[in-house]
Amino acid sequence: MRKQRLIEQLTAAERRSAEVGEQARLATAEAARLREAIEALPHAIVVCDTRGDVVLRNRRSLDLEGGRHAAALVQRAVEEVVAAGGGTRPVTQTLELHGPPPRALQVTGTPMGRTDRPSGTVVLVDDVSELRRLEAVRRDFVANVSHELRTPVGAMGVLAETLADEPDPDVMRRLALRITAEAERAGRLIGGLLDLSRIEAAGVPGSRTVDLGAVVAAAIEEIDS
Repeated sequence: MRKQRLIEQLTAAERRSAEVGEQARLATAEAARLREAIEALPHAIVVCDTRGDVVLRNRRSLDLEGGRHAAALVQRAVEEVVAAGGGTRPVTQTLELHGPPPRALQVTGTPMGRTDRPSGTVVLVDDVSELRRLEAVRRDFVANVSHELRTPVGAMGVLAETLADEPDPDVMRRLALRITAEAERAGRLIGGLLDLSRIEAAGVPGSRTVDLGAVVAAAIEEIDS
């Protein structure tokens, strides 16, 4: 009886050991998949524990550092968002690196775990330099187009007022033709805006040949008229 009991105890111990080994293997495989997922993300990732110490980071976070001074600024920004969030709320900070080249990094810390039992903070560092450049280009473009549209619209208003009080048929005809030309000019500007919208929606279209002489001649005609 004692021998049978001893065999059963040894068998149970072997079973528990096998289960522990399988759990350890699964945990190792899960950790490896997590590392692969973090490395595959297009953003820099830094994971900190509840004390704010870095426990995990991907290669992109190292690539962003660039130099010693930039590395110190990135590390300080990570520490600040982790401390500001306190493991309970997300915090975002924008870091300006003067370069060269100048860059803007958006550092966002998001708490992990439950509010009453935080387990750390995951920090995402995103290079938003190109996004800022595109936003600046868009703002300049909209400002330029707005200015360009005011010119033909204002001209049409003045021409229409003059036309209303003009008794000479020849002058009326010239004024009407001028209004038509300004309306076509405004239409071309609006068409350009629509083309830009289509390009942004569908991608960059193929190149095309532009008659530069015709463009210059049209600009000279608008100035002279």
